[in-house]
Amino acid sequence: MNKNLDILKNINILYLEDDENLLKHTSDILEDFVANIYGVKNTIDAMKILLEKK
Repeated sequence: MNKNLDILKNINILYLEDDENLLKHTSDILEDFVANIYGVKNTIDAMKILLEKK
């Protein structure tokens, strides 16, 4: 993997997207580059992840 992309391996992403297809496809791509991706469809789920992972 490109050295510039290696720095992303320590990054966690909370990705909020209401379009289910876009959420799945984008999450599938990002998971190859980052430590963790938390894909959610609404702000309630996003807040749950934020509170759980802080």
